[in-house]
Amino acid sequence: MGKRILSISVDDFTIESGGVNKVILQHEEFYQENEIEYVYIFPLQMPNFGLTDVKRKWVLLQKKKRRVVGIESIIKSIKKGCFSAIHVHHFSSSRFEEIEEILFLSSVNIYFIIHDYYTICPHYTNDLVCKYTFEGACCKGNCKCVNQYCGEQYYNLFLQLKSRLIGIAPSEAAKNAFVHLFTFLKDRVFVEPHELLIETGEYPLKTIAEPVRVGFIGSQFPYKGWEQYKDAVKQNVPSGKYIFYQLGSGEEKIDGIKQIPVSIHDGNSAMVLSMQREKIDVAILISTVKETYSFTVYECICAGVYVITTRTSGNIEAEVKKSRNGVVLENAHELVKYLEGDDLVRELSNFYSEPRKKAITKTNPALLKLSGEEVCNSNVKIPSLYIYTAFLRLYRFLSLIYGLRKC
Repeated sequence: MGKRILSISVDDFTIESGGVNKVILQHEEFYQENEIEYVYIFPLQMPNFGLTDVKRKWVLLQKKKRRVVGIESIIKSIKKGCFSAIHVHHFSSSRFEEIEEILFLSSVNIYFIIHDYYTICPHYTNDLVCKYTFEGACCKGNCKCVNQYCGEQYYNLFLQLKSRLIGIAPSEAAKNAFVHLFTFLKDRVFVEPHELLIETGEYPLKTIAEPVRVGFIGSQFPYKGWEQYKDAVKQNVPSGKYIFYQLGSGEEKIDGIKQIPVSIHDGNSAMVLSMQREKIDVAILISTVKETYSFTVYECICAGVYVITTRTSGNIEAEVKKSRNGVVLENAHELVKYLEGDDLVRELSNFYSEPRKKAITKTNPALLKLSGEEVCNSNVKIPSLYIYTAFLRLYRFLSLIYGLRKC
């Protein structure tokens, strides 16, 4: 007897970065600590051959061991009752039919973790967000889904699975947006933050002096406000009022921005420690799309750093207002003008002259509720690492030959 979770997403969380993969990393560690088996699968990809997906082949990751498996073997394990719950973190659009097959053939609860609004509009990260996400009507020309609901396949899937589907939203903002479209799930979506904030004391008072240290926190994605931050740097570097940073990931090198690489694989406290080490005074979190959660806003709270955000940032805006640890601009384009003015230094002086709560985060123990009931058939064979290794070596060899042919 025991519990075993089947978790589904789109890439290797032990290698790739991003908020979704950070959550999966936390889940794996949490469930292992609580003696619950965690089996993770993601689509096999061979991009060197132009194959972004190898149909019906998945990579299975369990206890640091990997192998390539066919979807048939996954379904066989599901039919045997080997899993107590299924977690879906993200859908691969090219593998939708395979994921659909897995979910329909299972009989256990399916927990859909709402990381973003992809199931509402696959193009939600466009500058002009599909209005289905928040207003229940499509964007009519501002998005690729013109005049129709572009996530219809997800709507139909959720509707058919509603008796076993449970949505887990990391914030009220995420839940409200999700159930605005999926009204039939309004009683089956629950708010559970990824982490809990634990107060540990107070930070000492701090004196602000120019140059102020301003840091863009996160990856260099356009929908995170990276382009607007670059514009603000370009306009304000000559003034000498600021030193500009970027803490996170990204390949673009910009004059006037000191880049500090930080990854989710550097440890759960890596970003907090980096902000403290670089003595960041102001964190820039100007997402142009509504965030469902945002680890970075809580990292700023833990680091005791003032935040500049926008009304388009979803849960970041909500948390900044709740914690009173920053300012909310109308949109990301206002950053240039705001930094050019004198309000920021005055607000920083007020903020840092008051006691600031010191905090740490811990994984939400409510995750135990997402593990299902104990299963009778707990004798699933852990796939041989040798098989996966042999396949990987063959793939690397063929990739090398393919690369040489292209030269």
